[in-house]
Amino acid sequence: MQESRESGGEKEFSIGRSLVRSAGLIGALTLGSRVLGLARDIGAASLFGAGPEWDAFVFAWMLPNLFRRLFGEGALSAAFVPIFSEYLVKKTREEAWRLFNVVATCLFLLLAGIAVLGIGLSFPVESILSAHGGADLGLQFTLIRIIFPYLFLICLVALAMGLLNSLRHFAAPALAPIVLNIFWLAGIFIVAPSFGRTPAEKVTLLAVAVLIGGFAQVAIQVPAILRKGVRLRPVLDLKHPGLKKILVLLAPLLIGLAPMQINVFFDNLIARTMGRVGANSVLFYGNRLMQFPLALIGIALGTAVFPILSRYAARNEIEKVKGAASEALRLTLFVSVPASLGLALLARPVIRLFFEHGNFTPEAASRAAAVLVFYAAGVWIFCCLQIVVRIFYSMHDTKTPTKIAVGTMFLNLVLNLLLIGPLDAAGLALATTVTAAVNLGALIWVFHRQAVHVWGGGMLTFGLRLLAATGGMGAVCMVMLKLIPESAQKAGQLLSVFVPVAASVAVFLFLTRVLGIPELKTIVHAFFARRKGTPGARKS
Repeated sequence: MQESRESGGEKEFSIGRSLVRSAGLIGALTLGSRVLGLARDIGAASLFGAGPEWDAFVFAWMLPNLFRRLFGEGALSAAFVPIFSEYLVKKTREEAWRLFNVVATCLFLLLAGIAVLGIGLSFPVESILSAHGGADLGLQFTLIRIIFPYLFLICLVALAMGLLNSLRHFAAPALAPIVLNIFWLAGIFIVAPSFGRTPAEKVTLLAVAVLIGGFAQVAIQVPAILRKGVRLRPVLDLKHPGLKKILVLLAPLLIGLAPMQINVFFDNLIARTMGRVGANSVLFYGNRLMQFPLALIGIALGTAVFPILSRYAARNEIEKVKGAASEALRLTLFVSVPASLGLALLARPVIRLFFEHGNFTPEAASRAAAVLVFYAAGVWIFCCLQIVVRIFYSMHDTKTPTKIAVGTMFLNLVLNLLLIGPLDAAGLALATTVTAAVNLGALIWVFHRQAVHVWGGGMLTFGLRLLAATGGMGAVCMVMLKLIPESAQKAGQLLSVFVPVAASVAVFLFLTRVLGIPELKTIVHAFFARRKGTPGARKS
């Protein structure tokens, strides 16, 4: 890594340290959100278990999240950030602010229309399906109508996130999930128990609390945007050149991301129709725990590196794009590979500790643990995908990820149908991990065909050292699990999780230092080393 330097009037420090600091801020706030999210999931498991009411809520919650990932955090963000970054680099701030207002106005009108249309269509769909029976359809569609407008709110939050992240402000967007979790927790621990008599009433009140939380998420973005000097005003200009550029990128992105969301939809639909009662619930809880390391590692680093990649690409500094991508991937692997193995080994004790109480039975815990094992095996894959896909997007290449995503969509559907029978909900998790691995492998293969070596030098040595450190960590973890007997008491379950975790982390850090893996030094220096003038860079 080169020493800090002046480039285009902008001081550029060590990419690795800059990434770690930005990702560290995002990760710290995300950790707070995930802790609150874990508390809400623990409360939900105790209150609803893996019963039909929670199955109905999970399915209803899935629908606005599909649109959030498609229009908000997915396609729109990936199309908006590179063009907005280009405006920041090549044009005036006023022109960049106008572009944001144009996009925000169009998105507002589009999402409002989708929300109204979705709620309107739910009535005839319910009538048609009710003719074929189904005792819980009334609750299912009630929850859908309450939660569906959340897509309108969270997509606006995602657009604000793209704006603020492009301006190197990460706090307010990362706080949004914390705000939602506060409302969710209030619904589970206060509103639902106080005012709901039946499980159906309680889950309905929770849905209302979640929707109110969506309004709060939007509200906290506004002060941060105003402090950046953005003047918020409706601007409907369908001929704006920046909007046209975004739409050019957006169309193939929607096609590319649609298969992923179709996969999620079919996962939930197949679990709802072909799985045993509670399949949606155990899939939800397993996925939630898998999302914990994914958000702290993959999404945090991906969010931090995307504006950097986009700015380098806007200046046509391709070597710097490769350097930043290589640094991000190595850091991602360094943290995600041991996290993946550790979560898989600790799946059963973690599920028992957090969820096996109240209405969440030991049988449901075993099913959720099986789901988590297969999801955990893919944590490092999901994290790397967050980086690799953004490399393509930063260089305005949306076609390659699109083609690969379409192909893997059919693979995921076939695997779902083959595995749901013998493995129940765990089969859906295994299908997701296998599909993600094929997706990542195909994207990397394309890079090598194009002679774009984003891994950087010394990748083989780094990989072998990392596997050795991770293997040693895993061996210690298994030994500790054997030494600590299973317990029905929470104190014993706490020991069966945190003692292996502490021992495994200590061994991994020790082996990392002994084996000389430089990413540890990058992380330590980013957080603890004093910055005296211009920071030096580590040697690769």
